Amino acid sequence: MRASSLVAVLLLAWSAMLASSTWAQATPASVRSEAEFLDALQAGESAAPAPDLPRLLYAMASDSSLAQRVVDRAGPEDRRFTEPLLALLQWSEPQAQRVIPGLYKVRDNGALPGERPPTWSDLRLQGLRLLQRIALREGEGRDLRLRREIDQDLISQNPDLNPRPSWVAGRLQLWLEWWYEVGMEESFWLDPSLRPAVDEWLEQLRRPLDEGGMALTELLLPLADDRLAANALVTRLVPDPDQQLVAECIQIILLYQAQFDEMGMPLREWDAEQGRLVGHTAAELRAIPLAMLARICEFLPSGVSEAEVIESYAVWWRRARLQARYYRDLGAAPDLAPWLAGWDRPAEEGGIAMSQLLRQFYVAEGFRDLLLDQMGPQDPQLVAELVSWLARDRDDAVANGFVVVYRRPRLRPLPGEEPRLVAIPWENVQAMIREMLRRITGDVGLPEEGVEESTQNQFWFDWWRVHAREPKWYRGEAPVSAPPVFEMQRGG
Repeated sequence: MRASSLVAVLLLAWSAMLASSTWAQATPASVRSEAEFLDALQAGESAAPAPDLPRLLYAMASDSSLAQRVVDRAGPEDRRFTEPLLALLQWSEPQAQRVIPGLYKVRDNGALPGERPPTWSDLRLQGLRLLQRIALREGEGRDLRLRREIDQDLISQNPDLNPRPSWVAGRLQLWLEWWYEVGMEESFWLDPSLRPAVDEWLEQLRRPLDEGGMALTELLLPLADDRLAANALVTRLVPDPDQQLVAECIQIILLYQAQFDEMGMPLREWDAEQGRLVGHTAAELRAIPLAMLARICEFLPSGVSEAEVIESYAVWWRRARLQARYYRDLGAAPDLAPWLAGWDRPAEEGGIAMSQLLRQFYVAEGFRDLLLDQMGPQDPQLVAELVSWLARDRDDAVANGFVVVYRRPRLRPLPGEEPRLVAIPWENVQAMIREMLRRITGDVGLPEEGVEESTQNQFWFDWWRVHAREPKWYRGEAPVSAPPVFEMQRGG
């Protein structure tokens, strides 16, 4: 079986490094010459141990001629080294210094590149050269403007020196953006079994929680730690059946840093022992459910900043949270029954009083359309009371039990923040009553826009003159005498 070209070149680079590097701990008793390695490569001899990428990159950064030979030998057939190579290149410099002895630490007035050992940035540069050969993907990264800025940084520096670390880091970021989109392909992995278990996670997310499903909060840290897994999971989501995750996503995006800390998700900080950042900011943790909402929710949020987008989702959620399709745990979905009970009988017989019904509908705000959808020709017995309330002015409404203010919860409350008092404009309540009448009677009435409030109300009072004697419009017994006929008073 023919050996991979990159494996053979790894042997070549490893041996060259072992013969010359000051950080090699041991040298094999017999080391093949460069010519022997090239001959073995051409003959397809397969005697290579597992590749050691840090050693390979160190050898390439130490010997430009060796680096060129390695790059020339590498090709698409070695693409399975993409994942381990990218994983290595994401190390921070302190991590690399701990694992790779002999790296030069950059300092002011230090030695020139040709007079010192390679730096971690030098090794990264060699890794990028290998990626360009083995991945062979046109236009890595998606942001053309960022790519131009990075290239401009290279042009502006001394051509006799190695590229600046900032340029190397920028090019690596472009490769990472590319990787987050294509990295689940099996051919990019030296060990495909190490790929994130995205399909398994998705299956658990689609199960009810009481049937072995996994809560989204349990996946938040693994996904935040692995952007490839997060991107792969999000791209697999579809509105149906994954709309059932909306409630959990909304719950998470409304959290603050302190609440994430309480859930065991600590703030990002520098870990000196590991030589890298650990933990996550609230913005990083919220980014995952926000991306999921963009895939599974039919609502398109407004705003540019994270805070504006979250506020937009919070406003939308007021309207949507009574819909069971957004809940994986149906027991957590609010029940409409208490809102709809008691329409069919008078208040003295256990039914809901009209003042209470109107308050419930108005306070429900976003739920209002959903509740109104439940009303129709099947509820004619409510009409007499609705018309009666439409005729009241504000003082009369308050005197008959209608509360003029109510407590509205904050859209995104801070810990310990109380709901705020909100006034109920009586004109808005009358508009809601007219909509209820339209749905029950089937009469479209007058349009709400461009017509004065008093004129709209008078339309229904005139309608009532014609229909008031029909008993179907009453929850109780229809009056024996003629029912009241309303006239506009004090502007309605």
